[in-house]
Amino acid sequence: MKRLITYLLLAILLGVISGRTILTLFEPVYITWEEQPSRLIIFTLLFITMYLLFFHQLYHNGRKFLLDLFKPYHFIVVALMTYLFYFSTAGEMEHLEIGGSIGIFPITTLAILTYAVLSWTILYTIINVSWRISWQQEMPSKLVILWFAIPVIIMGTVYWFGFFPGPMTPDSFNHWRQSIDHDFSNWHPMIYTTLTMILTTFWDNPAVVTLFQVFVLASVYGYSMYSLRRIGLPYLPLIIATALFIILPAAGIYAVTFWKDVLYSIFLMLFTVFFMNIVMSKGKWLLSWRSIILLTITMIMLSFFRNNGLPIVIVSLLILGIFYFKHWKRIIIPIGTTVLTYVIITGPVFDAMSVNSAQSIESLSIPHQQIGYILNNEGELTDEQEAYLERLMPIETWKEAYHPFLSDHIKFHDDLNREKLAEEIPQYIRNWAGIVSGNFGLAVDGYLLQTSVVWQVHLPEQGYTAAYAHRVFDNEHGIEMNPVSDRLHTELMSYLEYTEEYTLELLWRPALFALLLILITAAGVIKNGMTALVVSAPVLLNWATMLAAIPAQDFRYLLGNYFILFVVALFSLGKYRRE
Repeated sequence: MKRLITYLLLAILLGVISGRTILTLFEPVYITWEEQPSRLIIFTLLFITMYLLFFHQLYHNGRKFLLDLFKPYHFIVVALMTYLFYFSTAGEMEHLEIGGSIGIFPITTLAILTYAVLSWTILYTIINVSWRISWQQEMPSKLVILWFAIPVIIMGTVYWFGFFPGPMTPDSFNHWRQSIDHDFSNWHPMIYTTLTMILTTFWDNPAVVTLFQVFVLASVYGYSMYSLRRIGLPYLPLIIATALFIILPAAGIYAVTFWKDVLYSIFLMLFTVFFMNIVMSKGKWLLSWRSIILLTITMIMLSFFRNNGLPIVIVSLLILGIFYFKHWKRIIIPIGTTVLTYVIITGPVFDAMSVNSAQSIESLSIPHQQIGYILNNEGELTDEQEAYLERLMPIETWKEAYHPFLSDHIKFHDDLNREKLAEEIPQYIRNWAGIVSGNFGLAVDGYLLQTSVVWQVHLPEQGYTAAYAHRVFDNEHGIEMNPVSDRLHTELMSYLEYTEEYTLELLWRPALFALLLILITAAGVIKNGMTALVVSAPVLLNWATMLAAIPAQDFRYLLGNYFILFVVALFSLGKYRRE
């Protein structure tokens, strides 16, 4: 009993120290104490929970818990994750250089120790959870899908009533306008416009689209939990995960937001569950034509709902083929069908419908930003490079339009010669590569700023996070937000604002989800072998494409990572590799 009490007191003490330490990486102590005491309480409770788990493992496993850390793979993963967590959360820390401050070194040391304990505790716990799983170990009733879908439907309906017809931004109205005037463009995926046109034949209101999203999310989530139960995971972790899913704000507000990113993220979640089925069945899931059809449809949806969807599904299937080569014929079918469908629809079909295709210059956000940063920081350019940029847009305009965290100011600037740029992409790339090679340090700095929301948990100075949409923007269609209950709207807005103000780094900076996915995937690989990596391949590729081309600091671009974290985390608790 004495030992338990000692561990409990240590967990509380260390939780307080670690909570204060990590917050000090972000901001001066006085800001938290005087302006946001709730942040300190939330972070402290989070780390107390972590240390309770740490001491739980120490109490029950003793020396094994400590010695296992020094196994080569374990040590490498913990060292890497400690570095990534620190690199992602360490801010400018200028407040620690002011006289009277504790200084950078003590805070840095405590933060590194905290992240090492956090990484090892999560890694060891996942590796040593002994739930044995296998393909169709359990045969639950299909009603399980409904039981897990119902809480999500209730959650979505509450947000739908509170934000009726659903938040809408300029991107939303781009789709809505096209559904009315039929002046089609694939700059914003045509499939979402088509879906809007179909659904509004039943009810001419954007609310029908957001309500549809609620039911699609509920269905896919229910199927995900059913699939996890089918391989043998107990109900308890599925119920706990579902409670978190509906209580935390992201799923609720995004389910009712009129954005194509929502359905893209849902289909990415479904795609990941299919990969889990393939891994657990050792490829046998692919032997069913029903499975092939479902996989192909999901791949087609992902390819059309976002421009980065096609490479993600193709590369994911190629990775799958490496591990399950004996099923290569079954893997080639969805790849070939998806590519053929994409080519036909974006070619002859779009031409027949006079759809303006998305231009490849949309993917030049990172190069634009690096050039803008280099120009604004006295980088060195050759006369030829300056002359080429001048032909696209005046150099002074490049400098003035540059925003460290948002590419739209350059990408959509009136003075940018977009037609010329579209015709000369190879030449642009050559000049960009030359500018970067001559100013590599500045190019890296510019890249890290633009991709901040993808890799950085800490909100950088002068940075921003577009966490969610919560209103209907002014528009020419007369659409307004008209919640069923003003009180419900007020309560939900208060909750969203509270989480954004006090838990921004935990809930609304998606870099944290990426770090957790990497850590959980590493634990799964150590526990079950490389096939565990196959399950995480789609979501990690989605993250990688955002590292390559994210245009703004919007949570929605990585919403799929949030959804899939629940699936991958639960899957990692099972053990299927035979010793």
